[in-house]
Amino acid sequence: MTFLKKLKTLIIIFIILLTHYDILYADDKFDPELLRKMSFKTMCQMDRDSADYDKCDFNFTLKHYEYFKKLTKSSMHYDKYKLEKYAVMGLLASMYSNGLGVEKDYKKALSLDEEVFNFSVDESEYFKEKDYLNIYSSTSNASRLGYSYKSWPGVRDYQKAFEYLTFAADNGEPYAINNLGYMYEEGRGIKKDLKKAFKLYKRASLMGNHWSHSNLAKYYLFGYGGINKSYTRSINHIKLSLIEAYSVDNFANLEILFEKGRLPKDVNEFYSWLKENLKKNKISISDIVNIAHFANTRLSNYIDAYKWFYICYKFPDELDIKTGSESEKVKCEWRLDILESEYLSNTDIEKAKIAADEWKSKYMN
Repeated sequence: MTFLKKLKTLIIIFIILLTHYDILYADDKFDPELLRKMSFKTMCQMDRDSADYDKCDFNFTLKHYEYFKKLTKSSMHYDKYKLEKYAVMGLLASMYSNGLGVEKDYKKALSLDEEVFNFSVDESEYFKEKDYLNIYSSTSNASRLGYSYKSWPGVRDYQKAFEYLTFAADNGEPYAINNLGYMYEEGRGIKKDLKKAFKLYKRASLMGNHWSHSNLAKYYLFGYGGINKSYTRSINHIKLSLIEAYSVDNFANLEILFEKGRLPKDVNEFYSWLKENLKKNKISISDIVNIAHFANTRLSNYIDAYKWFYICYKFPDELDIKTGSESEKVKCEWRLDILESEYLSNTDIEKAKIAADEWKSKYMN
């Protein structure tokens, strides 16, 4: 074959490939250059502490989310920009759930989180290779969804919570394992099973989860689920619950047990110890949260639990703390909603609020 014939053949092949390329990407509406220009034009040119910054940032993120809808698997740019698409979906969900620059909307946040989860399932191999911290995986996303469906007002769905937490727990996510244990302990959405809860707490604790250590301590304190009581094991698990970055952040239980030097006779005696301890120390929001959860989960005294969660909810904003993804006041508000909608009558709620106001007036003013 002469040089000219070879060249002619190559040109024909090139034309065929070019035609195929044009057909293949004819419907590709995603333009990285337009995305770059849009980012520059809508960038929030103001101080981050400005009152308008969050609103600007939300609008900026929303525009990106809408534009990233054009990025489909058929796009030639998909592989390069899919991680950015994923990140924008997750960021927008967080803005809706936290009310950053927009009115808080748990329904929209969950819808976006579902998109994020489905995306991470579709791209599981990609994230398995790239995600060294495991923050983008379907397992992590399922854990967050399970927690949200278990906790958020107006959108709680215990069946979905159980399904997502089970998915994540089966894939070894420690927070999901602990939260699944808590569902079994409280009997919310599923049949109460203290032995199964203990096994889940134990499993999560071996993976370093601080919440599970705190929960295990109560089992050794009171012998839940047929577990043998142990002062030493309870102390050890309380200590372990306090050493992680996002730890339980409450030393009251440890302080009480060291002071008493023995196991409580029962849950009611320990509850009396907690109340005594509140009166003699400077009261922190974590102390209130601790006794609120004790009254709720360990005593099933829902009127008292409401009283303590209400005090937490009314705590001064400047004394609020954030342990994990939300502040204590926000989580106390969620708990109040659960008690109001699932456990207490209007009369009970009013009674608890009066008791809370009286206690605050006596011990916090």
